[in-house]
Amino acid sequence: MNASNPRLAGNAGRERICTIIVPALIFASGLVNFILYHDISLLRPEALLACGVVIGAGLLLGLILSWLPSDRLRATLLCAMILVFLDLQFQAIGFLYRLVSVDEYRMLRYLVLFAGLAAIFVVLISLSKHLSAILSAVFAVLLASTIAIPPEPARFDFEAGQPSAADQRVPRADLPPVLHLVLDGHIGIGGIPIDIEGGNELKHRIKAFYLKNGFRLFGRAFSEYMLTPAAMTMLLNGDRAVKLVEISGTENTRWALQENLYFSSYMDKGYNLRIYETEYVRYCGATERRPESCYTYSTSGLRLMDGLGLSISEKAEFIAGGYFSRSAFYVMLFLGYDHVRVFLKAQGIADLPRGNRRSYIFHSLGTLATLRQLKTDIVTGPAAGRMFFAHLMLPHQPYFLTPDCRVRNFDDWYNRKLYQYFLEKVSSSQFREEAYQRYFEQTTCLLTVLDDLFDAMRDQGIFESATIIVHGDHGSRITIHDPVFESADRLTPRDMIDAYSALFAIRIPGVAAGYDTRMRSVQDLFGEYVLDLPPKKIRNRVYLAPTGRYGVRPYDMPPIAN
Repeated sequence: MNASNPRLAGNAGRERICTIIVPALIFASGLVNFILYHDISLLRPEALLACGVVIGAGLLLGLILSWLPSDRLRATLLCAMILVFLDLQFQAIGFLYRLVSVDEYRMLRYLVLFAGLAAIFVVLISLSKHLSAILSAVFAVLLASTIAIPPEPARFDFEAGQPSAADQRVPRADLPPVLHLVLDGHIGIGGIPIDIEGGNELKHRIKAFYLKNGFRLFGRAFSEYMLTPAAMTMLLNGDRAVKLVEISGTENTRWALQENLYFSSYMDKGYNLRIYETEYVRYCGATERRPESCYTYSTSGLRLMDGLGLSISEKAEFIAGGYFSRSAFYVMLFLGYDHVRVFLKAQGIADLPRGNRRSYIFHSLGTLATLRQLKTDIVTGPAAGRMFFAHLMLPHQPYFLTPDCRVRNFDDWYNRKLYQYFLEKVSSSQFREEAYQRYFEQTTCLLTVLDDLFDAMRDQGIFESATIIVHGDHGSRITIHDPVFESADRLTPRDMIDAYSALFAIRIPGVAAGYDTRMRSVQDLFGEYVLDLPPKKIRNRVYLAPTGRYGVRPYDMPPIAN
């Protein structure tokens, strides 16, 4: 037929070419937008390599599609790729997942939207003979326009904000300096699992470190919340329920405190505040008078890979992995693989290797640079009359640092849990043990950095007079079952301790140094020792973390060892 009708043969050839190139255009357009949004030049070797690999894989996928005998099947698979593209760009599947049973009317509105999208796919499939040509034209234009008119880059880098002239005040020399460090994800002394290699050694090392520096250390402290926004809001406001505002973020949900009793009380005493925050939880706008300075550092920008000593190929994987791991389909892929792997092993058919657990989460990568900035600001002073408040993403995941603070090989970075964005999913005892071993090493690095900071303060003659507060916001959260309502009947005491046991150490005039074995929440301890609130009746109560289906629920905290 084609020989007798050259026009039809030409159309078929063009459609075949379009089929081969369209998957590459779909995924390259999204990746290029992602790279430019993170203010990375497309001419950087790692960006070129990441784009080249994705384009090559897309062309291979397109070649396979071109061999399919059915136009309808080919069109269906192309529509599936568009769905993956939409999920990569807007996290559409995860968004729908979070809407389930939260607000039925709102969910219905979005279900209508998804139904409309499904209808569009039906129309596209009906155009199966010409779909490749249509999509290749659309995504070629999208790719070209993204390069020609790049998106406005997000502000991921370290930023500093200065107060207005009306808020500028000379620090009072008669007020001793205050240093407040929130160590995100730092488990308490009694919560450290000593049955895992390195746990007992770390437990004694942390205890010795704080006692030698004159702290009162509460070994059995715990947080009432396992998620940072609630934990810190309640702690800084004396357990008062105050409003948290969800703000539009660059990648994920962000939160901003609207009130801060703690900051306001120190400003009333005459202190100037210097705040070091992440873009995830914002503290700087929670007081009527602006702080002296506000430093916001990144937990999600691709530029965090700079300075880590990664090779070009590792940086390329960092870029591509950071993009594709945004999709729920990425998680579903490894969930499905694990189910198949477990089934085949149980049936004695095959013992497949474990799926890729490489971390494309960047949360802790910029913290050492922030600690160096904090140290510089303190020692260059004057420190008197200033409170330095820093929320530091260590020893938070990813666990990428060795005990001597060298960056691990990229293959050996770990998160806290398998499928950690799905709180109701179960991890494994083997993964928990491996993650904890790397967590112990990252915490050892953190102790080294804190020791250097305290020594620098001694050299400046300000350590002995300073008020120093160091605590975690929640536990390590290296659990098998996360404490959510869906897992309530499976939770073990070890799960609860992993999630809620938190460091709490203070060096405050009038408070004796030593090791305190009372089991108290960090929220209550902070209220009593820092906010000067009356001691509360001891209540070993915590709250299960909210999920899309359920809100917070009270739960009894099991005993924590000394």
